[in-house]
Amino acid sequence: MELVPKRIETPSLVGETLVDRYDVQELLSHSPTSEVYRAWRDDMQRDVAIKVLPHPDRGIGDVMAQVRNEVNAVSRLSHPNTISVFATGLLEDGRTFLVMELLSGGQTLRELMDAEVSLPVARSLHILRQIAAAVGEAHSSQVVHNNLKPDNIYISNRAGRKDHVTVLDFGMAKVVSTRHTGRHAVVSSDQYRAPEVHRRFLNLNGDAAADVYAIGCIAYEMLSGAPPFRKQDSPNAIPSFPPRVVFRVPNDVRSLVRRMLSNNPKDRPRDAVQLSKLLEEQKHRRGRTAGWDSPGVPTTPNPSRAQPIPDAFHVGRPHAQPPLAQGRTTLPDGKVAFLAIYGHTGMRLDATIVGGGSTKVGDIILMAVPLPSGGAALTRGRIQERDQQRVGGPVNAQVELVDSPDAHWLLSALGTAAATTASPNA
Repeated sequence: MELVPKRIETPSLVGETLVDRYDVQELLSHSPTSEVYRAWRDDMQRDVAIKVLPHPDRGIGDVMAQVRNEVNAVSRLSHPNTISVFATGLLEDGRTFLVMELLSGGQTLRELMDAEVSLPVARSLHILRQIAAAVGEAHSSQVVHNNLKPDNIYISNRAGRKDHVTVLDFGMAKVVSTRHTGRHAVVSSDQYRAPEVHRRFLNLNGDAAADVYAIGCIAYEMLSGAPPFRKQDSPNAIPSFPPRVVFRVPNDVRSLVRRMLSNNPKDRPRDAVQLSKLLEEQKHRRGRTAGWDSPGVPTTPNPSRAQPIPDAFHVGRPHAQPPLAQGRTTLPDGKVAFLAIYGHTGMRLDATIVGGGSTKVGDIILMAVPLPSGGAALTRGRIQERDQQRVGGPVNAQVELVDSPDAHWLLSALGTAAATTASPNA
């Protein structure tokens, strides 16, 4: 059962000026755990967010000390993927407030996943690395988030970079919780709570390993489109990836996510610092992640993934028509085949797959195609039509791009190549 604090009605702060500095203008949101207002700070000439925490039970002095200590710890965090806290203070009624950057123009990870269901591997890893880095700084400062979930991950485009992550509500689960029975209890979500935290019942505060588990739940959900566990599952259940995820998600990525979701905290990365290092090591092994590591044209995959196809294999294609692009593809049975793309109509590619004789209509294949501007496009495609070549031999096929974040880059490169080929001055 998810325990939440009982909401105590408090007067609105709209129209008030806090500490002679912050003109409160609008209530943005409220919940049992906080109220968030938009305020204007004239000397900074900017809007800020004011987050007001509920008042702990009067008469419990150690709870108030806990609130102050943890808010001070959170305010010292400075990672670029952590929401900035400019100041903290106390209202006249004793409630604590935080002055934070006001985020706009983006969406929560929950909203993103609701719109797109599952995310491509490259995009998921890009988001994960940022979450781990931000939480890693907190763990180094002995701050545990305790309430990591997609609703507390904000995604936006910043300074030309796609999918910039801002982790929200650092330490707030501890701030609004208490070891005492009564009105206040931790508000971390059951779905992302580690098994050992479930077993503690009333004291639901986690540690660094519990944060790692929550990040594992987020990773699984980004990759598969569903949480690793259902509400009726035992807290000790072992997650498994569905076949469609096994096909498109590399084994080393799946292994790391399973490790993060280990029932025994000792089997997980010990904290987000270690997790961040593991994700960075994986990044360097795999090459840069397509489309999400730098602004502008994506740079990534290992060039060895996309070697040219020998001319002898351009079956059924006139020599006067060279391929517009060449790369490699991973087939449903795990085998790697060569790929040549000769043209496209909309999202449908006209291609030859060398070694794709085992494929059939409806199969999903993963393609890595070098881009002339550098790097490569990682895309998925569904075989819509194919000729009847012998098993194991070259296949001419129509491949429809699906769930492909790099489709724009690939189609743009194909269009440029087609125009260059058609130009008499080329």
